[in-house]
Amino acid sequence: MNSRVSACLSLCILVLETTGFETQAQERYLSEVFSSYQLQADIKYGESVDVGGTVKSLLLDVYTPPPYDTIPFRPLIVFIHGGGFQSNDKVGPFSTSWLTRFAQHGYTCASINYRLGIGPSRSNVAYFEALYRAIQDGKAA
Repeated sequence: MNSRVSACLSLCILVLETTGFETQAQERYLSEVFSSYQLQADIKYGESVDVGGTVKSLLLDVYTPPPYDTIPFRPLIVFIHGGGFQSNDKVGPFSTSWLTRFAQHGYTCASINYRLGIGPSRSNVAYFEALYRAIQDGKAA
């Protein structure tokens, strides 16, 4: 249930953030411009200590239009997966299908991983600490 709410909220924010490009976009960004896309997977953007004390590499995937696209600057969409700070990954059927579609429309997209894990107490404080770690990792990306 939490992952569905997170996914819906992320999609709503994404739609609200991208509507500003409508006036300058003409056809680009509104419809599919490219039939393919380029993926750079597992780019390390940092290291952090998880809830268990283990140092973890923070990775992201970048989806872009094909290399022959001549526009040097594009809008960036950052996708942060749901999962209640306990599960999921930057690669999944939902994120992959949406980010490839946006890349084919001309956007640059990044899908990030962040530290997962809730403290053993599972208290409200443990969840706020997990949220804080995720926000830090999102800012680092």
